[in-house]
Amino acid sequence: MATTLNQRIRMTGGTGGLSSGPVAAGIRLPHGTLCFIDSTGHRTNVIAAGANRFAGIVHSEADNAAGADGDRDVEHYIKHRFVLPFPGGITQADEGKKVYASDNWTLTTVPTNNSYVGTLEKFVDANTGQVAIDFQAA
Repeated sequence: MATTLNQRIRMTGGTGGLSSGPVAAGIRLPHGTLCFIDSTGHRTNVIAAGANRFAGIVHSEADNAAGADGDRDVEHYIKHRFVLPFPGGITQADEGKKVYASDNWTLTTVPTNNSYVGTLEKFVDANTGQVAIDFQAA
């Protein structure tokens, strides 16, 4: 389920860092949520049925709800490992599978109409997994 609240996330490592980009008009990107790149190059919280590419996980909240395209920038993690929720459930057999976002806080192993996020590296429990995120991957 999409969220409008800041999220507590646990980073477990990775070799990447931070990137940043302009936020789309009318968009608020809460800390710890997934963000995407729309067709105009702006960061958004909308996957658009998988058309918007994954940009990363928001480092610091960016509120452009009252602004025009690009009035605010957002910093986001691009290459790290995070322990993240899978509300639809996962199993040990899902380790190594590609992970997709169906909104800014819902991960799944189902690619249809979703945006690629990375790889499930470790099964933690039935609703949680360690994901190696992959910035702008196809």
